Amino acid sequence: MKCVIVGAGPTGLGAACRLSELGIPWCLFEANGYPGGLSASFEADGFTWDLGGHVLFSHYEQFDSMLSATSGAQDWIQHQRKAFIRILDRWVPYPFQNHIRCLPDRERDECLAGLAEAREPANPPATFQEWIDTFAGSGIARLFLNPYNRKVWACDPGRLSASWLAERVAVPDTSSAEKAAHWGPNRVFRFPASGGTGEIWRRLAARLEQDSIHYAERLVGVDMLKRTIQLSSGRTEKYDYLISSIPLVRLVALSAPSEHVERAASLVHNSVLIVGLGLTGEIPAAAADKCWAYFPEPDCPFYRVTVFSNYSPSNAPAGHYSLMAEVSGAPGHLTDPNAIAQDCIRALSRSGLIGPDNSVVKLWIRELAYAYPLPTLERDAILAEVMPGLENYNIFSRGRFGSWKYEVGNMDHSFMQGVEVADRIVSGKDEGVVGPRHDRSAQGTAKPGRSP
Repeated sequence: MKCVIVGAGPTGLGAACRLSELGIPWCLFEANGYPGGLSASFEADGFTWDLGGHVLFSHYEQFDSMLSATSGAQDWIQHQRKAFIRILDRWVPYPFQNHIRCLPDRERDECLAGLAEAREPANPPATFQEWIDTFAGSGIARLFLNPYNRKVWACDPGRLSASWLAERVAVPDTSSAEKAAHWGPNRVFRFPASGGTGEIWRRLAARLEQDSIHYAERLVGVDMLKRTIQLSSGRTEKYDYLISSIPLVRLVALSAPSEHVERAASLVHNSVLIVGLGLTGEIPAAAADKCWAYFPEPDCPFYRVTVFSNYSPSNAPAGHYSLMAEVSGAPGHLTDPNAIAQDCIRALSRSGLIGPDNSVVKLWIRELAYAYPLPTLERDAILAEVMPGLENYNIFSRGRFGSWKYEVGNMDHSFMQGVEVADRIVSGKDEGVVGPRHDRSAQGTAKPGRSP
């Protein structure tokens, strides 16, 4: 049995780690010259940058064990979540719906009245918009949930399913304010003391068999019948099982023969521009006490800002601090990054996160063409068609964009998707993170868990 892995992000590295433990031969190909995927980090002029506001927490013992094996207690900084929403010229603690007492009287009363009118529906909401309208009430919907979600998704909430919401959005509850600080999976988190989030994946990759990892090798084709992949170097590699974490739409488009190209192309995603700002001077009071903040209002281009130097002193040189702003858009719409960055600087100054005595000395911009896989109403039906078509040829698409499931797209989820699909290939064990298996009976095709 030979497994070929495409992508050296959390999923691909998780699969390689587990296959190594099981004694199964594997080789891994990564388009970039470094591991980590969307969880990589970069250093420039003394500043460290992540590809967005990553927060590390775990649902899984195996993920925790990997972290313990690759690092010690001295390699981490522990944090209590200090997240806020910038709204109505004030900072409201997160989650918004549990802190409406912090609003001006009129808006507070509007939110309370909306909550009082909210009723348990006869049927579960089908769309995210229906969920907002049902549980949040008109005040919270108008002030925060509608504008923020339109901004972060770059999509109307009415196009999104309500099925993904369990750990991502707190249900508004007038009695839960005193419990607000304890809600959410990321209320306590840790961050690497140096190297950014990408240090986790650099360390894991370094523990694997180096001769089996091939960087700067981009997938350009998959022959599903011959079970071979073609790479940008001209290399062809044969596989018994293929594990891919590249975006599902791209995998399907590169695979032949494939009857699902048009169907997969209906999957929706957004893009995000990361604007990193390195600043001189003393950190302003507005930034000193925050991990990150959400910005629902239309007077700024970004939906979230991370005070990245607060995560670790090593993220910025002495006498400096750093901010990372995230601006979302439909694919192809973030066309003028430098102009967007200047808009971000002006909005950050208005909010107080950049003070009058601070100066920008480093501007770091990176566009993520694939940032959020959108849980649209059609998504699950599309996956139910496309995934079996791949799995019947022993091709397994996993990870944040491989499975196209935002709700299980954090680093721990993605790592475990790789671990679990390796177990499924080797022993037929069911996967837990992505849910029930997608395979279906097909004449003459190899089934997962068996050598072809």
